[in-house]
Amino acid sequence: MKLAIICDDEFEARRMPVQDVDVLISLGDLPNSVILEVADLCCPKEILAVRGNHDTAVPFPEGVRDLHLAVHEIEGVRFGGFCGSLRYKQGAFMFEQQEVERLMAAFPPVDCFLAHSPPRAIHDRESGGTHIGFVGFSNFITRCQPKLFLHGHTHLAQESVVGSTRIIGTFGYRILELPDVG
Repeated sequence: MKLAIICDDEFEARRMPVQDVDVLISLGDLPNSVILEVADLCCPKEILAVRGNHDTAVPFPEGVRDLHLAVHEIEGVRFGGFCGSLRYKQGAFMFEQQEVERLMAAFPPVDCFLAHSPPRAIHDRESGGTHIGFVGFSNFITRCQPKLFLHGHTHLAQESVVGSTRIIGTFGYRILELPDVG
C-alpha cells in the first residue's frame, strides 16, 4: 500500500511529485484546500486526516475521513488517530497531558497510528513546551505496539524505532510504501 503523507507546510506539501497513491494522509496544520489540491496530484483511493494545533474547527470536506479517536480499516490495515498538540495557549485541538492519557488508555490496537504530535520523549523538540509530545502516545506504543506511528508538528523529518513500532515524523510531504501489516 502506497501512502502520501502531508503536514505542517503548505508550500512543501504542494511540492509532492505527481504520482498515484492508495491513501493520502494529512497529519495537520494544513487548510482543507491544500489537502484537496494534493489529492488531485496523487489520486488516492482514500484520504485520512487529523487536525493540528493551527487548524480551525471547520469540518473536513466530503471524502476526507477524520481519524481523531477513530479507527478505519483499509485493505486489512487498521488506521487510528488523534489530533492536536500540547496546550500551550487557548485554541482548538490542544490538550493537557492527563487528558490525552485518559483518552488513549482504552484506544484499541491499530497497525498505523496518525497523530499531529509525537509521542513524549520521542522526537520532542524542546521549544518552550510547544513541540513536546504526549505521554499517552508513548504509553499507547508500549501497550499496543502499532507497526507505524506517523506524526508531524515538530517541523523535522525523522525516524525512530521503539520496540516493534517505527515512528516517523514528517514535515511537508513523504511517500511511504506500507508493507503488509494487516
